[in-house]
Amino acid sequence: MAKKIEFELPKDLTLPDQISSNGEFDALATIKIKKDGKACLVAIDGYRMPGYREEDEQESEQEEMEEDSMSYSEAASEGME
Repeated sequence: MAKKIEFELPKDLTLPDQISSNGEFDALATIKIKKDGKACLVAIDGYRMPGYREEDEQESEQEEMEEDSMSYSEAASEGME
């Protein structure tokens, strides 16, 4: 079952004048699919989400690349024995 997701809007985001009576409006979302399969909301209408730091994502990806590199090195050295 899907969860209801609530979050703070980017400070610079201007809400449209034509919001429906129930408070809904359409916006363009930038979503990043992480390696673990989870989705991360990056921006709404081009405005970065509060708390989103691309550096965190880059650090995580760098760590994964280092782990992959170490695994390859270990496999290569075992094959040489």
